[in-house]
Amino acid sequence: MHRGCDQKKTTGNMCVLRQACLFVMTSPDEYNISETLSTLQFGANAQQVALGQAKKNITKGPPVAN
Repeated sequence: MHRGCDQKKTTGNMCVLRQACLFVMTSPDEYNISETLSTLQFGANAQQVALGQAKKNITKGPPVAN
């Protein structure tokens, strides 16, 4: 395993980074302070999410009538 690949998937000699990117928009206006603080808190919480291997989540429902 390559050095520094603890949150990466190592395939052969290649280390593939598994991550997501989140942009948050804030306002410099004091009027929007509540929304800005809420948005920053959301961003901080989202930063703590651990990404794992993607999996299929398929459930079969009843057949569709024509």
